[in-house]
Amino acid sequence: MALGGAWLAAFSSTEVGSVAHAAAQPGPVRVAVFSPEGPGDPFWARSIDFMEAAARDLGLTLEVHFADGTARTMAGNAERIMTGPTPPDYVLFPATDRIGPSILDIAEREGINAVLLNTTISEDQRDRIKGPRAIYTRWLGGIIADDLLGGYLLARNMFRHAQRRWITAPSGRIEVIGLTHSAADKAALDRIDGLKLASEEYYLGDIAYLGLANGSKAKAHQVIELGYESHPGATLYWSTDDMMALGMMESLTDRTRRLPGTDAIIGGFYWSPWALQAVLDGRISFLMGGHFMTGGAALVMIHDHARGVDFKPMGMEQRFGFGMLHAGNIKQLAPILAQRDWSWVDFKRFSRALHPERGDYGFSASAFLRARKP
Repeated sequence: MALGGAWLAAFSSTEVGSVAHAAAQPGPVRVAVFSPEGPGDPFWARSIDFMEAAARDLGLTLEVHFADGTARTMAGNAERIMTGPTPPDYVLFPATDRIGPSILDIAEREGINAVLLNTTISEDQRDRIKGPRAIYTRWLGGIIADDLLGGYLLARNMFRHAQRRWITAPSGRIEVIGLTHSAADKAALDRIDGLKLASEEYYLGDIAYLGLANGSKAKAHQVIELGYESHPGATLYWSTDDMMALGMMESLTDRTRRLPGTDAIIGGFYWSPWALQAVLDGRISFLMGGHFMTGGAALVMIHDHARGVDFKPMGMEQRFGFGMLHAGNIKQLAPILAQRDWSWVDFKRFSRALHPERGDYGFSASAFLRARKP
Protein backbone atom coordinates (compact mmCIF):
# COMPACT_ATOMS: atom_id res chain seq x y z
CA MET A 1 0.00 0.00 0.00
CA ALA A 2 1.93 3.03 -1.24
CA LEU A 3 0.91 6.23 0.53
CA GLY A 4 3.57 8.76 -0.43
CA GLY A 5 2.47 9.77 -3.93
CA ALA A 6 -1.19 10.45 -3.22
CA TRP A 7 -0.45 12.28 0.00
CA LEU A 8 2.23 14.51 -1.49
CA ALA A 9 0.07 15.22 -4.54
CA ALA A 10 -2.67 16.43 -2.23
CA PHE A 11 -0.26 18.84 -0.55
CA SER A 12 1.05 20.20 -3.85
CA SER A 13 -2.32 21.70 -4.75
CA THR A 14 -2.00 24.38 -2.03
CA GLU A 15 -0.95 27.82 -3.25
CA VAL A 16 2.41 29.04 -1.93
CA GLY A 17 2.62 32.34 -0.09
CA SER A 18 1.00 34.23 2.75
CA VAL A 19 -2.68 33.60 2.19
CA ALA A 20 -5.89 33.39 4.17
CA HIS A 21 -8.42 30.58 4.26
CA ALA A 22 -11.92 31.31 5.56
CA ALA A 23 -14.06 28.60 7.08
CA ALA A 24 -17.02 27.58 4.94
CA GLN A 25 -19.49 28.65 7.61
CA PRO A 26 -18.01 31.79 9.15
CA GLY A 27 -19.12 32.85 12.61
CA PRO A 28 -18.70 36.06 14.56
CA VAL A 29 -15.40 34.96 16.11
CA ARG A 30 -12.34 35.45 13.89
CA VAL A 31 -9.17 33.45 14.55
CA ALA A 32 -5.88 34.17 12.78
CA VAL A 33 -3.37 31.33 12.63
CA PHE A 34 0.28 32.13 11.97
CA SER A 35 2.34 29.29 10.54
CA PRO A 36 6.14 29.52 10.50
CA GLU A 37 6.21 27.36 7.36
CA GLY A 38 4.74 27.55 3.89
CA PRO A 39 1.64 25.67 2.71
CA GLY A 40 3.82 22.93 1.21
CA ASP A 41 5.19 21.86 4.59
CA PRO A 42 3.65 18.41 5.28
CA PHE A 43 3.13 18.91 9.02
CA TRP A 44 1.59 22.37 8.73
CA ALA A 45 -0.49 21.47 5.68
CA ARG A 46 -2.07 18.64 7.65
CA SER A 47 -2.47 20.90 10.69
CA ILE A 48 -4.33 23.50 8.63
CA ASP A 49 -6.59 20.87 7.06
CA PHE A 50 -7.55 19.72 10.54
CA MET A 51 -8.07 23.27 11.83
CA GLU A 52 -10.26 24.21 8.87
CA ALA A 53 -12.53 21.25 9.59
CA ALA A 54 -12.68 22.25 13.26
CA ALA A 55 -13.48 25.87 12.41
CA ARG A 56 -16.35 24.85 10.12
CA ASP A 57 -17.80 22.53 12.75
CA LEU A 58 -17.49 25.10 15.55
CA GLY A 59 -18.70 28.11 13.54
CA LEU A 60 -15.43 30.04 13.69
CA THR A 61 -13.86 32.12 10.94
CA LEU A 62 -10.31 30.89 10.35
CA GLU A 63 -7.62 32.91 8.61
CA VAL A 64 -4.28 31.20 7.94
CA HIS A 65 -1.12 33.19 7.25
CA PHE A 66 1.86 31.18 6.04
CA ALA A 67 5.50 32.21 6.32
CA ASP A 68 8.64 31.07 4.52
CA GLY A 69 10.20 28.86 7.17
CA THR A 70 11.45 31.70 9.35
CA ALA A 71 10.07 32.98 12.64
CA ARG A 72 10.86 36.54 11.56
CA THR A 73 8.44 36.34 8.64
CA MET A 74 5.80 34.80 10.88
CA ALA A 75 6.24 37.66 13.36
CA GLY A 76 5.96 40.17 10.51
CA ASN A 77 2.71 38.58 9.39
CA ALA A 78 1.40 38.71 12.96
CA GLU A 79 2.20 42.40 13.34
CA ARG A 80 0.67 43.27 9.97
CA ILE A 81 -2.57 41.44 10.69
CA MET A 82 -2.98 42.49 14.32
CA THR A 83 -2.33 46.17 13.62
CA GLY A 84 -4.39 46.19 10.41
CA PRO A 85 -7.84 47.67 9.88
CA THR A 86 -9.72 44.43 10.72
CA PRO A 87 -7.78 42.62 13.44
CA PRO A 88 -8.90 39.14 14.54
CA ASP A 89 -10.45 38.32 17.89
CA TYR A 90 -7.89 35.59 18.61
CA VAL A 91 -4.43 34.68 17.32
CA LEU A 92 -2.98 31.18 17.35
CA PHE A 93 0.74 30.57 16.75
CA PRO A 94 3.81 28.58 17.85
CA ALA A 95 6.52 30.30 19.89
CA THR A 96 9.11 29.17 17.34
CA ASP A 97 12.73 30.32 17.65
CA ARG A 98 12.01 32.38 20.77
CA ILE A 99 9.63 34.68 18.86
CA GLY A 100 6.74 34.21 21.31
CA PRO A 101 7.21 37.30 23.52
CA SER A 102 7.45 39.59 20.48
CA ILE A 103 4.06 38.47 19.18
CA LEU A 104 2.56 38.50 22.67
CA ASP A 105 3.71 42.13 22.98
CA ILE A 106 1.66 43.07 19.93
CA ALA A 107 -1.37 41.07 21.05
CA GLU A 108 -1.30 42.75 24.46
CA ARG A 109 -0.98 46.21 22.96
CA GLU A 110 -3.78 45.62 20.45
CA GLY A 111 -6.10 43.87 22.92
CA ILE A 112 -6.19 40.58 21.02
CA ASN A 113 -6.42 37.22 22.77
CA ALA A 114 -3.46 34.92 22.09
CA VAL A 115 -3.14 31.14 22.33
CA LEU A 116 0.14 29.30 21.78
CA LEU A 117 0.23 26.17 19.64
CA ASN A 118 2.71 23.25 19.66
CA THR A 119 5.68 25.31 20.91
CA THR A 120 5.54 27.28 24.14
CA ILE A 121 7.73 29.92 25.77
CA SER A 122 11.26 28.79 26.67
CA GLU A 123 12.17 28.45 30.33
CA ASP A 124 14.50 31.46 30.41
CA GLN A 125 11.88 33.66 28.72
CA ARG A 126 9.28 32.38 31.15
CA ASP A 127 11.42 33.63 34.04
CA ARG A 128 10.88 37.11 32.64
CA ILE A 129 7.29 37.06 31.39
CA LYS A 130 5.92 34.41 33.79
CA GLY A 131 2.99 32.31 32.62
CA PRO A 132 -0.28 32.99 30.84
CA ARG A 133 -2.45 35.89 32.10
CA ALA A 134 0.34 37.33 34.26
CA ILE A 135 2.38 40.08 32.60
CA TYR A 136 0.63 39.38 29.30
CA THR A 137 -3.02 39.33 30.30
CA ARG A 138 -4.11 38.57 26.72
CA TRP A 139 -1.97 35.42 26.62
CA LEU A 140 -4.76 33.02 27.52
CA GLY A 141 -2.70 29.84 27.45
CA GLY A 142 -1.92 27.18 24.90
CA ILE A 143 -1.71 23.54 23.98
CA ILE A 144 1.36 21.42 23.27
CA ALA A 145 1.96 17.75 22.71
CA ASP A 146 2.92 15.78 25.82
CA ASP A 147 6.43 14.97 24.62
CA LEU A 148 7.62 13.56 27.94
CA LEU A 149 4.79 11.03 28.04
CA GLY A 150 5.21 10.34 24.33
CA GLY A 151 8.91 9.54 24.69
CA TYR A 152 8.17 7.34 27.67
CA LEU A 153 5.35 5.38 26.01
CA LEU A 154 7.36 4.84 22.84
CA ALA A 155 10.31 3.43 24.79
CA ARG A 156 8.12 1.37 27.13
CA ASN A 157 6.34 -0.33 24.25
CA MET A 158 9.65 -1.03 22.53
CA PHE A 159 11.07 -2.59 25.71
CA ARG A 160 8.01 -4.78 26.17
CA HIS A 161 8.03 -5.85 22.53
CA ALA A 162 11.70 -6.82 22.78
CA GLN A 163 11.17 -8.82 25.96
CA ARG A 164 8.19 -10.73 24.55
CA ARG A 165 10.21 -11.70 21.49
CA TRP A 166 13.53 -12.25 23.30
CA ILE A 167 15.21 -9.60 21.16
CA THR A 168 18.06 -8.86 23.55
CA ALA A 169 21.81 -8.43 23.73
CA PRO A 170 23.88 -11.56 24.49
CA SER A 171 23.88 -10.47 28.13
CA GLY A 172 20.10 -10.70 28.22
CA ARG A 173 19.74 -6.96 28.64
CA ILE A 174 17.90 -4.74 26.18
CA GLU A 175 20.19 -2.03 24.83
CA VAL A 176 18.85 1.09 23.15
CA ILE A 177 20.55 3.29 20.60
CA GLY A 178 18.80 6.66 20.43
CA LEU A 179 18.93 9.63 18.07
CA THR A 180 17.67 13.15 18.68
CA HIS A 181 17.00 15.94 16.20
CA SER A 182 18.19 18.65 18.61
CA ALA A 183 20.28 19.13 21.72
CA ALA A 184 18.31 22.25 22.71
CA ASP A 185 14.71 21.93 21.44
CA LYS A 186 12.36 21.42 24.39
CA ALA A 187 10.25 18.84 22.60
CA ALA A 188 13.35 16.77 21.83
CA LEU A 189 14.65 17.09 25.38
CA ASP A 190 11.29 16.05 26.84
CA ARG A 191 11.14 13.02 24.56
CA ILE A 192 14.63 12.00 25.64
CA ASP A 193 13.64 12.42 29.29
CA GLY A 194 10.75 10.07 28.57
CA LEU A 195 13.18 7.52 27.13
CA LYS A 196 15.37 7.82 30.21
CA LEU A 197 12.38 7.41 32.50
CA ALA A 198 11.31 4.22 30.73
CA SER A 199 14.87 2.89 30.81
CA GLU A 200 15.16 3.53 34.54
CA GLU A 201 11.78 1.92 35.15
CA TYR A 202 12.51 -1.14 33.04
CA TYR A 203 15.07 -3.19 34.93
CA LEU A 204 16.57 -4.82 31.80
CA GLY A 205 16.77 -1.62 29.77
CA ASP A 206 19.96 0.34 29.06
CA ILE A 207 20.53 3.42 26.92
CA ALA A 208 23.76 2.34 25.24
CA TYR A 209 24.22 5.33 22.93
CA LEU A 210 22.49 8.67 22.30
CA GLY A 211 23.49 10.61 19.20
CA LEU A 212 22.56 13.86 17.43
CA ALA A 213 21.43 13.69 13.80
CA ASN A 214 19.59 17.03 13.36
CA GLY A 215 16.45 15.41 11.95
CA SER A 216 18.28 14.27 8.82
CA LYS A 217 17.87 10.80 7.37
CA ALA A 218 21.35 10.93 5.81
CA LYS A 219 22.93 12.14 9.05
CA ALA A 220 21.11 9.44 11.00
CA HIS A 221 22.52 6.87 8.59
CA GLN A 222 26.03 8.05 9.49
CA VAL A 223 25.61 8.59 13.21
CA ILE A 224 23.90 5.29 13.84
CA GLU A 225 26.92 3.43 12.49
CA LEU A 226 28.96 4.78 15.40
CA GLY A 227 26.31 3.52 17.76
CA TYR A 228 26.09 -0.06 16.62
CA GLU A 229 29.85 -0.38 16.01
CA SER A 230 30.44 0.37 19.69
CA HIS A 231 27.28 -1.45 20.86
CA PRO A 232 26.68 -4.37 18.49
CA GLY A 233 24.29 -6.00 20.94
CA ALA A 234 21.77 -3.15 20.77
CA THR A 235 18.37 -4.24 19.48
CA LEU A 236 16.23 -1.13 20.08
CA TYR A 237 16.58 1.95 17.87
CA TRP A 238 14.64 4.92 19.26
CA SER A 239 14.35 8.32 17.54
CA THR A 240 12.78 11.71 18.24
CA ASP A 241 11.47 11.96 14.66
CA ASP A 242 10.56 9.82 11.68
CA MET A 243 13.24 10.87 9.20
CA MET A 244 15.96 9.71 11.57
CA ALA A 245 14.03 6.49 12.19
CA LEU A 246 14.05 5.91 8.43
CA GLY A 247 17.79 6.61 8.38
CA MET A 248 18.29 4.05 11.14
CA MET A 249 16.24 1.54 9.18
CA GLU A 250 18.28 2.01 6.01
CA SER A 251 21.60 1.91 7.86
CA LEU A 252 20.72 -1.33 9.65
CA THR A 253 19.66 -2.89 6.36
CA ASP A 254 22.81 -1.75 4.54
CA ARG A 255 25.46 -2.23 7.22
CA THR A 256 24.41 -5.01 9.57
CA ARG A 257 22.82 -8.42 9.55
CA ARG A 258 19.91 -7.16 11.62
CA LEU A 259 16.49 -7.03 9.99
CA PRO A 260 14.31 -4.07 11.05
CA GLY A 261 11.09 -5.41 12.49
CA THR A 262 12.57 -8.85 13.11
CA ASP A 263 15.65 -8.66 15.32
CA ALA A 264 15.85 -4.86 15.47
CA ILE A 265 12.98 -2.75 16.80
CA ILE A 266 12.71 0.81 15.47
CA GLY A 267 10.48 3.54 16.87
CA GLY A 268 10.08 7.26 16.25
CA PHE A 269 7.81 10.31 16.09
CA TYR A 270 5.73 11.95 13.29
CA TRP A 271 3.34 10.35 10.84
CA SER A 272 4.90 11.19 7.48
CA PRO A 273 3.74 9.10 4.50
CA TRP A 274 7.17 7.49 4.26
CA ALA A 275 7.16 6.45 7.91
CA LEU A 276 3.58 5.16 7.67
CA GLN A 277 4.64 3.02 4.74
CA ALA A 278 7.53 1.62 6.80
CA VAL A 279 5.08 0.67 9.57
CA LEU A 280 2.83 -0.99 6.99
CA ASP A 281 5.84 -2.91 5.69
CA GLY A 282 6.79 -3.97 9.23
CA ARG A 283 10.17 -2.24 9.22
CA ILE A 284 9.26 0.44 11.79
CA SER A 285 7.53 -1.13 14.78
CA PHE A 286 6.12 1.90 16.64
CA LEU A 287 5.40 5.45 15.49
CA MET A 288 4.12 8.23 17.74
CA GLY A 289 2.23 11.12 16.19
CA GLY A 290 -1.06 12.86 15.62
CA HIS A 291 0.04 16.16 17.15
CA PHE A 292 -0.92 17.93 13.93
CA MET A 293 -4.37 17.78 15.55
CA THR A 294 -3.42 20.17 18.35
CA GLY A 295 -4.72 23.10 16.29
CA GLY A 296 -8.19 21.57 16.28
CA ALA A 297 -8.01 21.22 20.05
CA ALA A 298 -6.91 24.86 20.37
CA LEU A 299 -9.95 25.98 18.36
CA VAL A 300 -12.24 24.08 20.74
CA MET A 301 -10.62 26.00 23.62
CA ILE A 302 -11.06 29.30 21.76
CA HIS A 303 -14.67 28.47 20.88
CA ASP A 304 -15.46 27.84 24.54
CA HIS A 305 -13.64 30.96 25.74
CA ALA A 306 -15.54 33.10 23.24
CA ARG A 307 -18.81 31.64 24.57
CA GLY A 308 -17.89 32.57 28.12
CA VAL A 309 -16.69 29.13 29.23
CA ASP A 310 -13.06 29.70 30.12
CA PHE A 311 -10.63 26.79 29.92
CA LYS A 312 -8.59 28.20 32.82
CA PRO A 313 -10.08 25.77 35.40
CA MET A 314 -9.00 22.86 33.17
CA GLY A 315 -5.48 24.23 32.90
CA MET A 316 -4.28 27.22 30.92
CA GLU A 317 -1.63 25.12 29.18
CA GLN A 318 -3.23 21.93 27.95
CA ARG A 319 -1.31 18.76 27.06
CA PHE A 320 -2.17 16.77 23.95
CA GLY A 321 -1.71 13.01 23.93
CA PHE A 322 0.16 11.36 21.08
CA GLY A 323 -1.28 8.41 19.22
CA MET A 324 0.78 5.31 18.49
CA LEU A 325 0.80 3.38 15.22
CA HIS A 326 1.92 -0.24 15.17
CA ALA A 327 1.23 -3.51 13.38
CA GLY A 328 -2.07 -3.93 15.19
CA ASN A 329 -3.72 -0.72 13.94
CA ILE A 330 -1.78 0.58 10.93
CA LYS A 331 -3.96 -1.09 8.26
CA GLN A 332 -7.07 0.46 9.76
CA LEU A 333 -5.65 3.94 10.34
CA ALA A 334 -3.34 4.45 7.33
CA PRO A 335 -6.18 5.13 4.85
CA ILE A 336 -7.73 7.65 7.27
CA LEU A 337 -4.43 9.45 7.76
CA ALA A 338 -3.73 9.55 4.02
CA GLN A 339 -6.71 11.81 3.22
CA ARG A 340 -7.31 15.51 3.80
CA ASP A 341 -11.01 15.51 4.62
CA TRP A 342 -11.59 15.74 8.39
CA SER A 343 -15.22 16.84 8.15
CA TRP A 344 -16.31 13.56 9.76
CA VAL A 345 -14.70 14.53 13.10
CA ASP A 346 -17.21 15.72 15.71
CA PHE A 347 -15.27 18.63 17.22
CA LYS A 348 -18.36 19.84 19.09
CA ARG A 349 -18.16 16.70 21.21
CA PHE A 350 -15.11 18.16 22.99
CA SER A 351 -16.67 21.57 23.76
CA ARG A 352 -17.39 22.25 27.40
CA ALA A 353 -19.61 25.16 26.35
CA LEU A 354 -21.82 22.77 24.39
CA HIS A 355 -21.40 19.88 26.84
CA PRO A 356 -21.17 21.28 30.39
CA GLU A 357 -21.14 17.74 31.74
CA ARG A 358 -17.61 17.20 30.40
CA GLY A 359 -14.85 17.00 32.97
CA ASP A 360 -11.53 17.79 31.38
CA TYR A 361 -11.02 18.09 27.64
CA GLY A 362 -9.10 14.86 27.23
CA PHE A 363 -7.46 16.00 23.99
CA SER A 364 -5.47 13.30 22.20
CA ALA A 365 -4.95 11.90 18.73
CA SER A 366 -6.80 8.74 19.70
CA ALA A 367 -9.77 10.72 21.03
CA PHE A 368 -10.13 12.71 17.81
CA LEU A 369 -9.81 9.60 15.63
CA ARG A 370 -12.66 8.02 17.61
CA ALA A 371 -14.88 11.13 17.47
CA ARG A 372 -16.87 10.33 14.35
CA LYS A 373 -20.07 12.31 13.78
CA PRO A 374 -23.27 10.28 14.18
